[in-house]
Amino acid sequence: MSTPQVTAYIINEAQRRIWSQELNLGKKESCGQISNNTAKMECIEFQEIKSVIASFKSMRLAKPKRADKKAMESVMDEKFAIVFQSEFKIYGQIPVNISVFIKYAI
Repeated sequence: MSTPQVTAYIINEAQRRIWSQELNLGKKESCGQISNNTAKMECIEFQEIKSVIASFKSMRLAKPKRADKKAMESVMDEKFAIVFQSEFKIYGQIPVNISVFIKYAI
């Protein structure tokens, strides 16, 4: 069995709405590049509670894609989210697909 991985994507507000409404959360289109955006999932135990973690080292936003703005449009912060997504199986049979959104504006 391969070790599950967590992948980080950057998406805009419209993509986040679509992503959160779909049941099939397979790989989606990102609106920018994040370098070092994958990490292996590890199982840890702390005070008899088992958890999973993924540590991202040196992750950074490389090339955000912003919407084209005309000179007459007002200037506003564009809203983005970072999505951490993983797919794995529990007991080798039960498929799990999980996504976690972290909102921010640039």
